[in-house]
Amino acid sequence: MNNSLLIDNPMLHGITGIIHVSPTVPGIKRVIFNPPATIVLWADGTKTVVKCGEGDTYSKEVGLAMCIAKKALGNEGNYNNVFRKWVEE
Repeated sequence: MNNSLLIDNPMLHGITGIIHVSPTVPGIKRVIFNPPATIVLWADGTKTVVKCGEGDTYSKEVGLAMCIAKKALGNEGNYNNVFRKWVEE
């Protein structure tokens, strides 16, 4: 199994190279799914790592989405503050 697939989406099959997410987030060079962590290597040479919490169920899609959100919000732990503010449990 190749763990560096971006998303298992038939529309993306055969696409190689850097996938661009948005103008404010650099392109994705590689995604590593290694439960409980998801790691994104960005085209700007940086990386983002997120891990699912204890008691959470690992999801590739959620891990990738959280990496993108974390990068867009400064690539620091403070991205959690945005979610805490707007998503009440």
